[in-house]
Amino acid sequence: MVKSEYKEIIYLDQVELTSALAQLQGGLKESLTATDSNTKATTEGDSIGGKMDGKLDTIIAKAALGANWNMSNQKQNSESVSQAMNIVFKDYQLERLLSELGDDLAELDDFPEEGSFVLAQGEFKMLDFKSIGTLVSGNTLKNLMRKIPDADDPQKTSWNKPAEEGFKLLGSLAELGIKMLPDTMMVLLPGATVYAQNSNFRLSSGQIGPLLASEREINILGVVESYAGASKMDMTTLSEGFSKGDFSNVGSFVSSLSENLLTALGVIKYGNQLIKPIAIYFKNN
Repeated sequence: MVKSEYKEIIYLDQVELTSALAQLQGGLKESLTATDSNTKATTEGDSIGGKMDGKLDTIIAKAALGANWNMSNQKQNSESVSQAMNIVFKDYQLERLLSELGDDLAELDDFPEEGSFVLAQGEFKMLDFKSIGTLVSGNTLKNLMRKIPDADDPQKTSWNKPAEEGFKLLGSLAELGIKMLPDTMMVLLPGATVYAQNSNFRLSSGQIGPLLASEREINILGVVESYAGASKMDMTTLSEGFSKGDFSNVGSFVSSLSENLLTALGVIKYGNQLIKPIAIYFKNN
């Protein structure tokens, strides 16, 4: 059983979380409703009053009648007053999923099968091609560096030929990364590469910056989709097939190119677990 504790959740895929809980628990309670009822009674009356004087010469009575009379119509209404309080589980669903998985939740060192739930923990790095591209594109950074003196030679500026070539290369890499992995931020751990959807982050790109200096271990609950270096993603095999007119595996081309390029750059290591995250968080005991 996972101990309940405060978690700083920076990423949550609510769709995947809800789906997993619903399937594992045979249905999902998303909220509880507590109702407090009481009854309020209201009496309403209509009254007509007066005085009657007269004589009734009938068989039944021959006496003089003098009487006061009153006709009243009363009804009682009962109104039931209910107060409902909706208790929504929200982030606690993450705790419930961790508890539901229990000992079946694998760790990276277990080298779980594809499709298994895994809890990856450890030191981390984050890579966002869009943020890099935004920063290095255009002339803003270039013009700024031209105003900053070089640390070794004050007569020169920080912008020089090597810097220019470096930023061009970085810009090209960012542009390619945006096209290969749109709306995706990569979280890198020893033994794992996590492909996180940008829209599920609870932080802006600016707020993510300070996290990169954190010495805390990150926790990532997700599903192992595959392992880096799988034979189906071999670029040589795909290229040979294309040269022979076999395009049956053309759908794997972009993913294969992406994986091979990132492996060549050292971003992905051969044998890394490629993980689709459900939640990313820090533990604060």
